[in-house]
Amino acid sequence: MDLTLILNNIIKDVTHKMISYVIRDKKLKKNKVIDEKEKLEIEKRYIDLVICICQQLKEDVHCKIFQKNSLVNDENVTKKMFALYSNYQNDSIIPVGELQDVIKLFLRSYWIGIIYGKNFKIHFSSSHKIYVDIYDDVKIDKTILNGFYVDILNLTSNIKDYFIKFGKNNTIYFSYNTGTCKYMNDGKEKEFETVFSIYNSQYPPIINKEKQQVIIVSYEKGLYCYNYETGKLVWRLKIKKIHDNYFYENKIICLIEDKGIAVIDASNSEVLQNIESNGNILFKISSDEIIYDHDENLIIYDLNLNREKYVIPVNKINTSNSRSFIIKNCIRKKDYLIFDGLEYPKYFSFRKKLHKFYRKIKINNFNYKK
Repeated sequence: MDLTLILNNIIKDVTHKMISYVIRDKKLKKNKVIDEKEKLEIEKRYIDLVICICQQLKEDVHCKIFQKNSLVNDENVTKKMFALYSNYQNDSIIPVGELQDVIKLFLRSYWIGIIYGKNFKIHFSSSHKIYVDIYDDVKIDKTILNGFYVDILNLTSNIKDYFIKFGKNNTIYFSYNTGTCKYMNDGKEKEFETVFSIYNSQYPPIINKEKQQVIIVSYEKGLYCYNYETGKLVWRLKIKKIHDNYFYENKIICLIEDKGIAVIDASNSEVLQNIESNGNILFKISSDEIIYDHDENLIIYDLNLNREKYVIPVNKINTSNSRSFIIKNCIRKKDYLIFDGLEYPKYFSFRKKLHKFYRKIKINNFNYKK
């Protein structure tokens, strides 16, 4: 049977409808100077709206707060909110009494996270917009939106499941909904259950063709390695809170929240090396180099030599000494590093917003580690 036809049939079966709303407060006028009292009133309207949406959908409400960037110094986040961050790093159900405080956390800070249920997801923008995704044709009472501008991003958009095609006739498919993995090879198919879910979708599975393995990175559960030809679990490593990860010469290099970087043997899950870092930034910038953050510096590390090569002070990139400075990506082009991300002015103003930055620096200007 033609492989393209098989894949097309799968796509029809596994996609599901999603309506994405962008919601903005009508009383929040562009370029208007807003005092503290008005700011609290706007915050209250958003809190009431989000709580009302959650109540109408009548589902358990979960929260997942991802790690705050270590370079962010947000003075508006109270100690209580730091405690909430500790409580909701591991994808927990929110008690009704804490929902208001969790919403405040997102409205007042620049931490990344979502509030979600079975059929909805809500995340917040630094420009006082919220994004509400409603799944499976679930409807909410539109009267609760009367005080807001509402834009519909995608009325009929689909979330497609994950495919990996390698070789001429080999394809691996993962279902976000069920976690099922299907390995298809020359018309033959092997199906088995895995821990894969939509919340792991930002970190694609690792394919180790040499060992016929597929390795799934789960923030909540750790690393799971399956043999994709037999469907059997080969090994499991209970290292949780994994973020970015890369595959290099049969090794998994992964960033672990608040701990650092681990180098793991993909064959047997043995931890070969722990690299000390702040546990916030990890990018692979060449075939054998990574860059990560540690003690207000960015370190270029040679995976082949197993040692640091360059140390770059963060303030050489955060040239405006921004209060909030978030590196979204880093690439290397010959002797230069190119950074892009978001930054927020040093002095707080309700009118000012996060804006994009693009910086280019020459690597040879910094210390070489011998």
